[in-house]
Amino acid sequence: MKKLNKNVFAVLMMVIMLMPVGLGTAKAYTIDTTYQLTLSEGDSRRAANKFVVLHDVGTESSALNNAIYMKRAWSQTESYTQFIVGDGGKVYKVGEDGYVSWGAGSYVNANAPVQIELAHTYDKATFDKDYAVYVNLARDYAIKYGVPLTLDEGNMYTSGIKSHLWVTNNVWGDHTDPYGYLARFGVTKEKLAADLKTGLNEGASTVPPVTPPVNPVQPPTTGFARSYNETGTMYATERNWVKDTPTKAARLVEYQSTGQAIKYHKVVWSDGIVWLQLTGWDGKQRYVAYSDATQGNGFGRKYGYCL
Repeated sequence: MKKLNKNVFAVLMMVIMLMPVGLGTAKAYTIDTTYQLTLSEGDSRRAANKFVVLHDVGTESSALNNAIYMKRAWSQTESYTQFIVGDGGKVYKVGEDGYVSWGAGSYVNANAPVQIELAHTYDKATFDKDYAVYVNLARDYAIKYGVPLTLDEGNMYTSGIKSHLWVTNNVWGDHTDPYGYLARFGVTKEKLAADLKTGLNEGASTVPPVTPPVNPVQPPTTGFARSYNETGTMYATERNWVKDTPTKAARLVEYQSTGQAIKYHKVVWSDGIVWLQLTGWDGKQRYVAYSDATQGNGFGRKYGYCL
């Protein structure tokens, strides 16, 4: 795989960013990091991987304004979350995922690598876009951190996706979000729970769930059509699957988000795909699809660009 020089990569990324969005209902969300806290801001402690916490902002305000406010006032208000969704399916990142944020009290904060706010609107079309992204973002990060795709189940020691109302009922506090706001558009707790299990396309209709195979494919030790060692960084141009073996039927471990960078150290042709081998956050070897293989040794449709 020939690496792209920095100038070519910059041009390609500019073209990608200028491409029209919204052409179809399955477009993956993107994450705006304009208002993300710096390394010297926010909590520096790693969170335990027990909960993904769902909130709404509680006032009639946009996602953008909430992101600006959290960035500016996090230390004075002692409150911020990792993500805010709203404004027609936009995602703003404030806190660093995987670390403690300040959205639900000390116990839950220490056990939640991700907390997500949902901004308010009275427009149904805007809500539909927001809600689909809210669900998919929660699912993606639950999968990333090994959090079960269950909603509000069990007690304070039961891992899963939790509403702020669940925190009130099982740990402490007086918040009831996000159910009051969701009810404005007819979304019940039961619907939210079902959508979290299956995911939504970002046109707000359901898509089939991603389910691991009953008998996971074991990593092949020989038989790669071709492989070689190479180090580099891949930037995804769409939401991309990360697998535990370089095969199409392998177990889904997590997603590579659009624009997310991953560092790889080997290139493998296997099962009709060119895979990039990387070391996961848990130290295990993972594989992300780079492109479709052409006749076993070429490059077809690409899912990202390498630098």
